[in-house]
Amino acid sequence: MLYIKILVLVALLLLLMLILISPVEALGWWAGWFGFSGRDETAKGQQVQKGEDHRHFVVYLGGVNDVSREYLSTWERTLLYRLEEIMPEVVVVKDVYPYSPTNTALSTRKLDARIWRWLQKHRKRYGQTILAMLINFKNVIQVCVVADPRYGPFYNLGMAQSIYQRLLAHGYPADSRLPVTLIGYSGGGPIAVGASTFLKRILLAPVYIISLAGVLCSDRGLLEAEHVYHLYGTGDTTHRLAKLYFPGRWKIWPHSNWNKAMRAHKISKIPIGSMQHTGKKTYFSDKHFAGEKRSYADQTLEYLSQYIRKIETQWSERYTTGEP
Repeated sequence: MLYIKILVLVALLLLLMLILISPVEALGWWAGWFGFSGRDETAKGQQVQKGEDHRHFVVYLGGVNDVSREYLSTWERTLLYRLEEIMPEVVVVKDVYPYSPTNTALSTRKLDARIWRWLQKHRKRYGQTILAMLINFKNVIQVCVVADPRYGPFYNLGMAQSIYQRLLAHGYPADSRLPVTLIGYSGGGPIAVGASTFLKRILLAPVYIISLAGVLCSDRGLLEAEHVYHLYGTGDTTHRLAKLYFPGRWKIWPHSNWNKAMRAHKISKIPIGSMQHTGKKTYFSDKHFAGEKRSYADQTLEYLSQYIRKIETQWSERYTTGEP
């Protein structure tokens, strides 16, 4: 029994070590150690055919419980499919894993893939146990890497390139200057902000951000993006932690990116209901209702589509007036 406990302790310590060296992934990508997965990939069965009237591309970056670009909760996937149905002019890109600068799933990494696959199976079988929370913790550490001015730029450049490759695979016409909107849910919010600085320069097109309960830090991307729409539930306490955790959000630093963006009216904060960040009353719930026969998922979808249309209108007005 003691032998088993020692093995478990050693395994946990090894796992924690792998988590804590997360900055090495961004630096390793920059150094060329890991290459770039996704350079020649295509989105078979999802690629947009030429000639279709798509005027807007939306990229979804999920929350910290994701393990790969293929993994999205049923609730998230259902809402995104509904968004495509009601907005046929929009292409929704769902296959970006935001917690790797190379879009590499935890389950396919050479060093520790078996561990993450085992944890994913454990979570599917037993739910969100303490062991399963290690997946969330690993991804939270990556969010901290993004927020770190030493490592963040490397990570953000890799993420921007990954997003660009998936956009091309889904039919984004290069040099078209069509608008791109990044929807970042939870931890995907700050990653969307960080990537926007470089993505804007790669695309030579306007990049907008819709933060759905994003735990936003003070990043240069807040100023580089055309606008940041931060949607949140009044029952959500998690997104508020950013005010405490990231000093750039504090009012005592007037020259931080966050406070500059606020003064420039680049950030809009929009309460969308009484949703919570986790549990059964999340933004994607179809079993809890905000009003008569309107679930939380319905309300979230309504606000997402509303602000995507607003972005389309802003871009159209800018395009017709000939602004750069």
